Amino acid sequence: VGQGMETSKNDLLTYLQGLPSAVLDHLYGQPAACMGIFRGLPYLSRIYVLRTLFAQQEIPDSVIDAWPATQGRSDHDEAVAKLQSLRIWNDETLPGGRIST
Repeated sequence: VGQGMETSKNDLLTYLQGLPSAVLDHLYGQPAACMGIFRGLPYLSRIYVLRTLFAQQEIPDSVIDAWPATQGRSDHDEAVAKLQSLRIWNDETLPGGRIST
C-alpha cells in the first residue's frame, strides 16, 4: 500500500475517533460504513475483529492478552487501543474483572 493510501486511512481513523458516540453508533448500523472502517483498520486490528466476530459472549481481557507472542506485545496493545478508541471493542468492568465486548 502506498504512503498516500496509509495517510488517508490514518486521517479517516483519526476523524472517526473524534466523533461522538451516537454518531459512531449510527455509522456502525450501516453495512457499507462498517466495511469501509474495517478496511481502514490496521492489519492486526482487522485480525482481532475477525477473531471475535461470531463470539456469542464477552471475551475476558485475560484471553485477549494471551493472543500475542512476547515480541508482538506493542503491536497487540496498539491494535486493541485502536479498536477501543473507535468503540468497536468496549471495556466493561464486571465482578471478577474487565471484559472486552
